[in-house]
Amino acid sequence: MQGQQWAPPLAVPLQPSIQQEVQIARTTQLLLQEELNKEQRAELHFQRGVYYDSLGLRELARYDFNQSYRLILHSLTSSTYWVSISLKLVNTMQPTRRLIQP
Repeated sequence: MQGQQWAPPLAVPLQPSIQQEVQIARTTQLLLQEELNKEQRAELHFQRGVYYDSLGLRELARYDFNQSYRLILHSLTSSTYWVSISLKLVNTMQPTRRLIQP
């Protein structure tokens, strides 16, 4: 490869800050507690999904959003709580949808 110069990569992946790493680790530790009810567990999955999404870890975020959604469906006790979680999911996924649309 004579005569060709090395070019730096066009994109550099986001590196998590210490605060983001701590938030994810803390949320994960809380999820390991057995005494959580389904609503608390759903909220923690949702929060961790938001942290993953902010780092560009879309598949991990999607997994946690799906876990949150499934837990809420199984413990649908309050329509107000359901509406609150649904609105959070819609608002969180809006920027992603705009990026995907042609």
